[in-house]
Amino acid sequence: IQRCVTQGLPLMVQNIGEELDDALEPLLLNVRKVVGGRTLLMYGEDAMEIHPNFRMYLFTRNSKPRFAPPVFNQTTVIDFSVRQKGLEEQILSVLLRVLDEKLENQRIECIRTKADCDDIRQKLENEILGMLQETSSASLVDSQPLINTLQQTREKEEEVKEILNVNANNAKKNRLARENYQQIGYIVSLLYFAVSGMEKIDPVYQFPLERFLKDFETLLAKLKENKADFADSLPEKVRKIDQAFRRKLYKNCSAAMFEKDRLLLGFVMATTVAPFDARGPETGRAEETKKKALLAPMKSLENAELETGRRRYFEEDFAAEFDFFVRPKAAPAREQQESNPEPGWISPDTWDMICELNRLPNFQGLQGSFMHNTKEWRRYFTSAHPETEPLPSDWSQKIRDFSLLLVIRALRPDRLIFA
Repeated sequence: IQRCVTQGLPLMVQNIGEELDDALEPLLLNVRKVVGGRTLLMYGEDAMEIHPNFRMYLFTRNSKPRFAPPVFNQTTVIDFSVRQKGLEEQILSVLLRVLDEKLENQRIECIRTKADCDDIRQKLENEILGMLQETSSASLVDSQPLINTLQQTREKEEEVKEILNVNANNAKKNRLARENYQQIGYIVSLLYFAVSGMEKIDPVYQFPLERFLKDFETLLAKLKENKADFADSLPEKVRKIDQAFRRKLYKNCSAAMFEKDRLLLGFVMATTVAPFDARGPETGRAEETKKKALLAPMKSLENAELETGRRRYFEEDFAAEFDFFVRPKAAPAREQQESNPEPGWISPDTWDMICELNRLPNFQGLQGSFMHNTKEWRRYFTSAHPETEPLPSDWSQKIRDFSLLLVIRALRPDRLIFA
């Protein structure tokens, strides 16, 4: 510490916890005094001459550290963790650098131009303030250098405004062009966080962001080379990139995983993108499809209604069902439940889950169905492959796709993997 402070070297402290070492407290307090023109840092009872280039950097692996309030006041906290919105922009930059380098260079030039103009404005302001401080108040109106500087500043300000207006228009056009590929940025960023979460299953499942982006860039370059297959309309091009990346990501990640966890990887990826796939890349796509279907045969109208229902399901019901699938809620006290109609084959835990499922919108009436159609449900329960059998009564019309997994989870958890 003393060598860093006195010689102006950076002091780096890694892997800190939420409580800092006492040896760092004097540096955080930063109590200084000037003695004989020398700036001294008080370190306990001692004093060290502090070099103006001295900096201290504290690093933690905790993504959400809970430091004491004084620590936040004494330091500048910078969060380097990846956020989805920031990753979306990074992915779009990689995509456009490969597919439309001119567009990406234009965006960078817009950012650079705005920074240069802001720098010019700041220099002009500083120059005027400096001259005002040097010129006495009595001679302000007679100071020809100040008058000339103000005139030059006004002219320069007009030039800067014109440049900024042009730059703003270019930036707007660029932003609209980038929005054509926004779907890719959103999907790829979602999938990155999905596969990164696999480290909670096994710490060896590490997928670095640098490698992730490099694989994405390599895939884009390969698709671009195939001009005959890639010279489609923009929506079709976006769809091909999306589908190709999903397959490539699963292939790369599953190759680095144990066999037993590959199905879970596919499940996580599928449930991550399913709400987006149901919603579609365009807002209101299902409604537009339904309007077009009014002019088409009845079959098209039925497809549009199914699409609208699927979209509504993912907007309103999927989150609650997924939460139940992953973390079934504790059932209410059994004395508050309807009595188990067949304790011989419906275990208490299974009946608890059925009663709790009955609370979800798509499963209302399931509990009553078990009580009135016990024989049919027992036939389903004893089936060798219940995941392929139709549900009793008309429940197959109400419960399908992901919702069916909740029924299998409640009745036959041994067949959940196959389902």
